[in-house]
Amino acid sequence: MSNLAVDEPTLLSFSWGDETLRFDLSAEGTGILMVLTDEVPPRIAARNAAGWEQCLARLARQQPSEEPSWKAFFDRYVAEFSPRLGPQDGPPPGHKAVT
Repeated sequence: MSNLAVDEPTLLSFSWGDETLRFDLSAEGTGILMVLTDEVPPRIAARNAAGWEQCLARLARQQPSEEPSWKAFFDRYVAEFSPRLGPQDGPPPGHKAVT
């Protein structure tokens, strides 16, 4: 069962299973600040954080040669999260890296 909540123009929140994505938007200077919150089970925090960082880097139009691989992002998050959240799951079975 999923749940979608929208409070225009500042909030988009979507839940499914035990995961919730939340996008909070606010004016900042001449632009918009977007804060992304991804509430997930602790064991997949590094996996999701690495995926979001790679996706957001692409949205920021970084050149592929400048963009670290998902694995580099993942390894950094595992080192950061494991002491506080416990062991971290890698990519799901059948996952194929996007190039």
